[in-house]
Amino acid sequence: MEVDLVAHCGEHLDGSFLYTMTLTDLATGWTECIPLLEKRADAVQAVLSQARTLFPFPLLGIDADSGSEFLNEQVMMYCEQEHLTFTRGRPGVKNDQAHVEQKNRAVVREVVGCVRLVGVRAYRQLGEVYRVLRLVVNCFQPSFKLQAKVLQRDRVHRVYDVAQTPLQRALASGVLPEEQQHDLSKWVQRIDPLALSEHLDALRYALLCEAHLPPAVGASGRAWPPLRFCLAACMSEPLPAPEREPEQTGSLEVPGREEILALLQAHPEWTSTQIVQGIEHQVPDRAVFAPLETHISVICPPGCSTWEDSWLLERLQGGQAEPLPEEPSSSEEVISDADQCAVQASPLPALAFGTSSRTVGEHEGVMVSQ
Repeated sequence: MEVDLVAHCGEHLDGSFLYTMTLTDLATGWTECIPLLEKRADAVQAVLSQARTLFPFPLLGIDADSGSEFLNEQVMMYCEQEHLTFTRGRPGVKNDQAHVEQKNRAVVREVVGCVRLVGVRAYRQLGEVYRVLRLVVNCFQPSFKLQAKVLQRDRVHRVYDVAQTPLQRALASGVLPEEQQHDLSKWVQRIDPLALSEHLDALRYALLCEAHLPPAVGASGRAWPPLRFCLAACMSEPLPAPEREPEQTGSLEVPGREEILALLQAHPEWTSTQIVQGIEHQVPDRAVFAPLETHISVICPPGCSTWEDSWLLERLQGGQAEPLPEEPSSSEEVISDADQCAVQASPLPALAFGTSSRTVGEHEGVMVSQ
């Protein structure tokens, strides 16, 4: 597994800015991109731990460059404790990590660009972009893999295998259990590539707005949360219904959309629990035994349901392993779950000219799916 960092510094290296850690498997080409707020040893260790939960197969070792973010005592101790083989390239020799360097250009730079990204809000939005990008690159973007080089007179003839996606190579390798292979194939077949690409375009546009424009502020004066990735909106068929607990005795009545929206407009600072209590106070004769999520979900679109993700689905969605950090000086306030769903229900922004989501393949012999 080759590992490298990409700096989102823009045109200068002054101050603090975000980084992206790119991890590429040599055998299958499986690539994961995870954002970092700072270039520190503890941040690198946390990202390595998160990346191990995203790959469908176990990691045996990592190969990094000679940067201080990798060559330090904390990362070395982590690799020893987790039984990961650690190797490094020669200082100043980029070709020692040729595979991950190529992914830095073809995946990270082609999608994110060279804009300067700073702060927690950009960190969150960049993480949402990568949750979609990992599905596009690993499940729907086939590429050739070099098999041999044959010298023919004065020229070198390169021989490639059949174009395959990283997922197809992982399934054909035989390292995954049969049950896991079946589940992965079933879930990926249910994803609509066109909807996934459109979702990626919208998230990329939101990231560019976050980099160049001030945060969008709602009527209450609070900054809107970043646009979130919703896997259910990219499915060609609906997700399975959640397993509900046994119904309690009494009448089950769910408040209407108008009642919840009226309370949100009158009391934008209320939490979801206070909204339900307000409904019960307005209509004391109503027996409300439904779960809290049932009341809030009536103002959410079908793709934003509160379905509990399984282990496999969490790997597909690529969610954050730990709570996102907060900036002490940030003016952003806590946004309720209802406000978050209202943002997701709004139409996706239109893309500016020249922001297609199609990533460029490898510099030698890559076939990108249309």
